[in-house]
Amino acid sequence: MFYCDKCKTLCEDNICNNCGASLRVADKGDFCFFTECDNYFGEILKDAFDKNKIPSSFLPYGSGVSTNFACKLENYRVYVPYEFYNAAVDVYNFFYDDLTEEYKNKLLKNIGEWYLKSERFEKKIKKTLKLLENKNLAEFLKKEIKNAESISDQGAIGGCKSGGHYLYVRANNCTIMFNSATYEVLAVNAKKK
Repeated sequence: MFYCDKCKTLCEDNICNNCGASLRVADKGDFCFFTECDNYFGEILKDAFDKNKIPSSFLPYGSGVSTNFACKLENYRVYVPYEFYNAAVDVYNFFYDDLTEEYKNKLLKNIGEWYLKSERFEKKIKKTLKLLENKNLAEFLKKEIKNAESISDQGAIGGCKSGGHYLYVRANNCTIMFNSATYEVLAVNAKKK
């Protein structure tokens, strides 16, 4: 996996999905962005990480308006060291396994709403996935979602007027990121074989 020093995220490709920076190979001590969650789930997850001896950092995150009124921020951004990332995924999935089917159904029911920001972005995805130019990307993604190992809510998208969340699909051949409110396909990365 590759690591972005700026965004603190992991990527399977050597270019950051968020900022476009060139990435380096992740070191075991790199604190990686894991998820964003609400306060309620954050407390449950923190307790589970502590019980499983997974070091973590839960940083309060939310609206500046809340801060101005001295209210507790509504979300946490969660970070874990790279060497514990897979263990953290296992703990997280324990809580979210039941939701995978729900998210699958939601995404497949709304396939007509899926969209990409541009044709250029679609061409880039097809190139990344090594799909033929005439291959239907939506059909490929539909098949991947039907057979996905897990789909999880990775927290609220900052600045999304629709209140969308990042839906992260771990599929057989790729990972896919959707906006849960608008169904925009935000990122698709091929899995390394």
